[in-house]
Amino acid sequence: MPSRLATLALALALAVTAAADVLAQSDPTTVDAQKIEAVSDLEVTARGAAEIRRGELSVFGEYLRYNREFGELEGEGGVRLQSGVDRFFGPAMQYNMLDDTGFFASPGFLLQRERPARGAAERIEFLGRNKYRLLNARFTTCQPGQDDWFLEASQLDLDYDADEGRASHPRLRFFDHTIIAAPYAVFPQLAAGLGGPAVLGLLYAAPGIGAMAVSATSLFVGRGLAER
Repeated sequence: MPSRLATLALALALAVTAAADVLAQSDPTTVDAQKIEAVSDLEVTARGAAEIRRGELSVFGEYLRYNREFGELEGEGGVRLQSGVDRFFGPAMQYNMLDDTGFFASPGFLLQRERPARGAAERIEFLGRNKYRLLNARFTTCQPGQDDWFLEASQLDLDYDADEGRASHPRLRFFDHTIIAAPYAVFPQLAAGLGGPAVLGLLYAAPGIGAMAVSATSLFVGRGLAER
């Protein structure tokens, strides 16, 4: 048994070392702040207008801590994270640079895809590159300052690689009116956006809500936007 435990410990150590080596061989990591403290070359703490950058990932905050060995990044105080074309901002976050996982507390977000989207959530979970889970979310593709419609959901999963979104207990709101509500929904062709006439693409997995109702709602929303 002791030999098996030793073998397991060695395997875990090698796995961590390999992961750190992969991170080290990728884009260099830069740290800038008013005050920087380091523990050997494995962990860095940055305070005051702190910024950590690596490749397409940039994080800003009043307090940032980065562990190079495990790829872990923590931020507190006016945190902003930019991952590729997507931006998130809020009071606190944790992110793993090795597998693009983590979470953001009470964030606002701007997803600058083929059709930009924005909104806010109680929490956003990073499930890998281009995959997000938004809890108690409010989501729209309207331009800032033009809040014609919003999609609200207790959980909204966005997978840009699969080009699909899934929502639990979604409600489509047009101005102050709820147009459609259902226990579950699937959004194909996520890159095309989730709002306005694009509502025609909704596939609701709920009894009594069929293509005719969705088409009628799409027409109503489309006309409402056109009249404005």
